[in-house]
Amino acid sequence: MMGILRRWWASEHRAFVLDVLLAASVGIISIFVAVRVAEAQGETVVIGAIGLLVLQSLALAVRRRWPMAVYSVVGFGTVGPPLRVKEHPLMTDALLAGRNLRKTYRLSRRNSVEALRGVDVTIQPGEMVAIMGPSGSGKSTLMHILGLLHAPDRNDGAGPELQIGGTDVTRLSDRDRTRTRASSMGFVFQSFNLVPTLTAEENVALAGEYAGSSRGKARSAAREALDWVGLADRATHRPMELSGGEQQRVSIARALVNEPMLMMGDEPTGNLDSGRSAEVLALLRRFNRERGQTVILVTHDAEVGAFCDRILRMRDALIVADERAVILEEAAA
Repeated sequence: MMGILRRWWASEHRAFVLDVLLAASVGIISIFVAVRVAEAQGETVVIGAIGLLVLQSLALAVRRRWPMAVYSVVGFGTVGPPLRVKEHPLMTDALLAGRNLRKTYRLSRRNSVEALRGVDVTIQPGEMVAIMGPSGSGKSTLMHILGLLHAPDRNDGAGPELQIGGTDVTRLSDRDRTRTRASSMGFVFQSFNLVPTLTAEENVALAGEYAGSSRGKARSAAREALDWVGLADRATHRPMELSGGEQQRVSIARALVNEPMLMMGDEPTGNLDSGRSAEVLALLRRFNRERGQTVILVTHDAEVGAFCDRILRMRDALIVADERAVILEEAAA
């Protein structure tokens, strides 16, 4: 019980509950004082209305920080509807759809780099897509925006649009973006990004706990995910005891442990030799075909693109071509 209380005290819910209690307490005190003063002066209605207005204003102030949760608890329907995620079809059958995606990085007061210059992109459910281009073309920036790691710029004129599963995510708070990443996306990076002091199972379980699963449930899911990638017998090994290919398979298991709707990889084979690269790509392709897993891979390697259904080619911060890839299995046939 004490462990549960400590985790609650350290969580975001603590601040929410404390602010609700503060708002309610101050509002109730305001009404009480207003009514007592009114009884003495015979102006109950006027002062009582002022007290109610104070309480409603406090509720509105808190609601702006926690829009939906506080609104439902306090229950003031007259101050306007809670903030909701806008839902409208950008591409009705697309899993992911973006329009007018722009990003400029300010290097100094006078220097900046325009990484994306108004990109439109759609990804269908179950696709395996490669984003290819030379260094500096904007491919990693595009993946970071699609993966909610960065937000697109809001410049003058038409604003950016980005929908995931039919939901507009361009106006999500940082906290909601983090939640969406944890529950709906999995990431695989070139450098593996494993915690060196943890075992393979513990590394994979971290993603489950981060998404809100209990430790026991996360550990169970981690063991299953490691079995998916053929590493059930290496679950207790630390990263330094694994080969590069095995470490990348652990990172794939970590990306899949929450069964995300979308998996993204930024140069996932960049640190592997050709044999290990082929193993990792075959594994990703198997998950794509057998489980319907949607996969987006950023790469400059033509062999990686050949494992995918489509290739989006980028140059100078724009998508300049959208091609259907000649898949290796089809070429061999």
